[in-house]
Amino acid sequence: MQDYPAALADFTKAIELLPADHENYHWRGRTYHDLQDYPAALADFRQAIELQPAEGDNYYWRGGTHYALHDYPVALADFTKAVELQPTDAYNYFWRGRTYHALQDYPAALVDFTKAVELQPTDAYNYFWRGRTHHARQDYPAALADFTKAIELQPGNQDMNDWLTLTAREKKDGDV
Repeated sequence: MQDYPAALADFTKAIELLPADHENYHWRGRTYHDLQDYPAALADFRQAIELQPAEGDNYYWRGGTHYALHDYPVALADFTKAVELQPTDAYNYFWRGRTYHALQDYPAALVDFTKAVELQPTDAYNYFWRGRTHHARQDYPAALADFTKAIELQPGNQDMNDWLTLTAREKKDGDV
C-alpha cells in the first residue's frame, strides 16, 4: 500500500521482538531501498546476510542497492553470489548482466542476458538488454533480432521501438 512509515515502524518492531529473524531485516531493507535510503538499506541487508548467509534474495537486493549507487564492482559481487545461491532465478542473471553492461564487459553481459532469456523467455526486458548489448558491440543483426522479439512481447514500449529504429538506421548506414 506504499505506507512506508507504517511499514518501517512495523518492521522495526518485528526486529525488536525477533532480532534473529533475517526476514525482518530483509523486508525493512527493501522498504529503505524503495525510499532510496540506501545506507539504511545496505545496513539491513548486511544484517540479513549475517543472519542467513545462504539466502540469495538478500544478496540480490544488496546488489541492487549497490547498483543504484553506481557501485558496480560491489554490485557484481553480490549478484554473482545470488547467482551461485539461486542459479535458476532469471532476475539474478539479468541484473548481473546489467552490471556487466554498466562496466562495459559486453561478452559477460551477453552470457548473463542469454541465460536470463533461457530461464524467462517471455520477459521482454531480457531481450531488450541483450539487444542493447549487441548494439554496443555493433552487432546490429543480433540487436535487431532481440529488439524485434522484445517488441513482440511488449508491443507498446516506445523505448524498445526507438532502439529498434536507431539500430536499423545504424545497420543501414554501415551497409553503405
